[in-house]
Amino acid sequence: MANSHPAALEAIKNLLVDGFCVVQTVRSGELALQAARDFPPDIILLDTAFADMTGFEVCRQLKAGERALAIPVLFLVDPEQPEEISKVFQVGGSDIIARPVSREELLARLAMHLASQRLKVELETERSEKARLEQEAQQWKQTLEEQVKQRTQELETALANERAGREQAIIAARMTAMSKMAALIVRDLTYPLSAMQQDLIDISVLVQENPGAAQALERSRANLEHLAKVVTELHQICVL
Repeated sequence: MANSHPAALEAIKNLLVDGFCVVQTVRSGELALQAARDFPPDIILLDTAFADMTGFEVCRQLKAGERALAIPVLFLVDPEQPEEISKVFQVGGSDIIARPVSREELLARLAMHLASQRLKVELETERSEKARLEQEAQQWKQTLEEQVKQRTQELETALANERAGREQAIIAARMTAMSKMAALIVRDLTYPLSAMQQDLIDISVLVQENPGAAQALERSRANLEHLAKVVTELHQICVL
């Protein structure tokens, strides 16, 4: 509470103390500004005039700073001077209290503004808490999305590797089966081919005097050699 008149200041202070208020009083505008900056009160009650500056200038400077911006400022005014009342709200004042001061009106208006201020603080706290929770929820959501994305990629990679492994295993099994089959064919054909080659050699000696038989024999030998070449190549494939 700031008032330039000692007697009025003391009287209003007593009213407030009787109303169970904790009161800090100052007698100049500069001291009022300093007190508000150092120890921001719940509410400020100003006179319109001080020796060093007007109460309106005090209020204007208070509202220019962030620390005291939200503090309600009430003015003691003369109800017969409407220009003062108008100026109170121009400089950012919250309410007026008419002189002479009524204890009931003073305490009622202070209680109203204090309750309003507490409500604003609670709403701001709730708003800040809501914003914090929303930010945390967004962070959790982003983290979960990243984890799901990473896990999905890991599963897709694992499935692709498993699929590739199965395909390679199938190909290897087929190649093994084909190799075994070719080996069996080579084994089954090797001896008959050798025997047939030897038989053809023996027959060629016997049919040298018969040109037609010799030509047929030569064709059989060529076919047999071709078959032997195929078997040899098949055997090489089996070895690979």
